[in-house]
Amino acid sequence: MSNKQQEELIDVVQIDGQVVLKIINHARDNAPSEATGLLLGLPIDGRLEVTNCIPQSKGDDEGANDETQTALMASLRQVNVDDNTVGWFLATSISTFFSKLTIDAQYEYQSAIPNSICILLDPYRRHSGKLGLRAFRLTEHFMQVYAKNDFSQNGFSQYGVESGDIMEEVRIQVHNSHLDHAFLYELRESKAMSTNSTLLGVHLNGPEQQLESLSLAIDEYTQEQGKYHYYERSMARNKSQQQQWLAKRQSENEARAKQGKPALPDDRAKFSFFKPLPKPSRIESMLIVNQLHQTSNAILENCTQGFSKMYVVDALRR
Repeated sequence: MSNKQQEELIDVVQIDGQVVLKIINHARDNAPSEATGLLLGLPIDGRLEVTNCIPQSKGDDEGANDETQTALMASLRQVNVDDNTVGWFLATSISTFFSKLTIDAQYEYQSAIPNSICILLDPYRRHSGKLGLRAFRLTEHFMQVYAKNDFSQNGFSQYGVESGDIMEEVRIQVHNSHLDHAFLYELRESKAMSTNSTLLGVHLNGPEQQLESLSLAIDEYTQEQGKYHYYERSMARNKSQQQQWLAKRQSENEARAKQGKPALPDDRAKFSFFKPLPKPSRIESMLIVNQLHQTSNAILENCTQGFSKMYVVDALRR
């Protein structure tokens, strides 16, 4: 990435309130499946303004979705509305967000458009009375690792990339126009807008799913560690067989030299234990560790909020 591109990278995402509502409605229509789509907007002075979105229809093939999105963007261009692609959105749990498919998709966007981002809508946080809207992008160092397609331990170590350095979160702001603010003010004055809130509800939504995701992630990490340990054992076994073969061949050649016979040819290439073993990919392990970190933080936040509510209720009952 050039210095010019580095200077132009955005540090805040400003998303219109109407776009947030579109994403929420699309996520609700596709629940419990994932929902995705394009983000449209424009980067201005270190700020990425997201002014519209195009939801991707569920069940349609990729070609049909591309044609629909192209037609919609052409229509927006005709009425002088922002039609620049600035990323994509995904409605799914934070525990399943950090996956190889998500990384691949974001790399394609970010390679073509350096300022592109992925907006995540976590339905579990939304159900607990929070918006659950976050923006992510791949870090510059991981982009270099991905470009070389070397996800081995050496590949990550070369650029100093750890599990927490794959994606970085970008600050997000929800922006409403003056007309939206005026409309909300009128609703409040006319008492047409309900003020009921579930923020003080004692019950918590989502901990069961989060604990289940945490357990599954631990099992997956154990499996990935098992694969890496198998690779290390295979490497050690091959080195032992190589040393034994070399020692045996050296002994045979010394005996043949004493007998005046020519040395045996170096045919080690035909033995399987001399062939280099492919280095195992560590990307899945890195993503699972990141997933564990994010899920643990979400559980901790829920537990802290739950205990705070319990103390408040206990104090009110006295």
